[in-house]
Amino acid sequence: MPPPPPPPSGGGSGNGGKIAIAAIAAVAVLAGGVFGAFQLLGGDDDKGSDKGGSARPGGVAPSASADPVDLKASPRVLTGDQLCAMVPDKLIKDIIPADPTRTGRTGSSGRQDRNASCNWVNYRADDDRKLDVTANAYGPQQSPPRGSIDRAKDRYTRDKEQRERQAASQSGSGSVKVGKITELKDLGDEAVLVPIPAPSRDETSAQVLVRAGLWVVDVRYRSTKGGQQAAEDGARAAAAAVAKELAKDKGDGKTKVKVEGACRYVDIKTVAGLVPEAGPGSAGSYSGKVPQTNCRWTTERTAAPKPGERLPTGHLRASTALFSGQLNGKFQYERKRKAAVRKASKVTDTGILDITCEQPKDLPGIGERAFVQYCLAEKQRKGTLSQNETPYLTVFSYVGDTLVELEFRGMNSGGGSEPVSFDRASADPAMAKIAKAFTAGAKKAS
Repeated sequence: MPPPPPPPSGGGSGNGGKIAIAAIAAVAVLAGGVFGAFQLLGGDDDKGSDKGGSARPGGVAPSASADPVDLKASPRVLTGDQLCAMVPDKLIKDIIPADPTRTGRTGSSGRQDRNASCNWVNYRADDDRKLDVTANAYGPQQSPPRGSIDRAKDRYTRDKEQRERQAASQSGSGSVKVGKITELKDLGDEAVLVPIPAPSRDETSAQVLVRAGLWVVDVRYRSTKGGQQAAEDGARAAAAAVAKELAKDKGDGKTKVKVEGACRYVDIKTVAGLVPEAGPGSAGSYSGKVPQTNCRWTTERTAAPKPGERLPTGHLRASTALFSGQLNGKFQYERKRKAAVRKASKVTDTGILDITCEQPKDLPGIGERAFVQYCLAEKQRKGTLSQNETPYLTVFSYVGDTLVELEFRGMNSGGGSEPVSFDRASADPAMAKIAKAFTAGAKKAS
């Protein structure tokens, strides 16, 4: 079972081309050898991003300027799949020739902040290659006033200075060696190339950091063949392609954003029946032996909660996965239903939460078969979590060899310990309507 962005919860593998749809979770991509150099160089790309819009990315002090601050421009929505599409297929075939696995992820650290990533991996003993592309942008900050483009400059400066400090301070055999950092005048608004000399003759790596308008793009390429120059050329080519596309985003809201992947299986009005004020869906995908697509919708309120105010909110996640052979959609569905029955027969103790589930109930008219299960997670120790109770609604369905999973989790924005506002009378039919539309959309897309 390959490591998907939301891995199929039933497991299984096979070679074939029928669609299946599966559980949602984070991708765990195996990394080894000297690729740790990338991790040491990059740090945490989300560190320094503001949680709620009060801090500057990376803590970089903004430069003094008498120019008026543009607080209207805001970055476009960008999904992992959209970022993946910005790197031409021909380029991918040139630098990772042996049919790599592609994973797109979408994230956000604030109501107007954007983060997306895409990577292509081909782990082979004779030719190990990987390309990582990450894009970050930030919404305007009201206090102190800081526009989106200023915050992008802050982020770029922080990341560039981090590389420069590393290049200047490296010593000893245990340090990750960074070559001479070079400014790239022909790439984006500002850019640098960070070569990573090979610790052995068989591996080379390079990184390109570029700012293109409102966006900061970080590209890292590693190969066990081709030499240092080939690694640098590959990273530069990918960075140039992405920067060219993101430079078109002027922050005026006119950039056309196509709904992609699993997000297109159900319209936003239907989703809003369960997730009020739902923001644009965040799409992701995985192209391994069990190909998957997924989408996540989250309530995005235009106004933050007042002090002490707790507002009902939540998020919905849905995913699809492609199985084949005997471990097909029907097989995965039956496993899921049996697991749901076992889950309802006892209280699940996680050490922090007690999770109590009702028996699964069949949902007619959705795919070939479908069921829904309601669970409630309750705190064991008061004061350890943001709320005492968290309700969950989960639906599984399948069509032919297609398995679908949707999960809704209720939350309170603003924190607090009171139970979330959750109305089963309206939530249950809303979830069933979404599941029906999503399953039908997935079937049509197959």
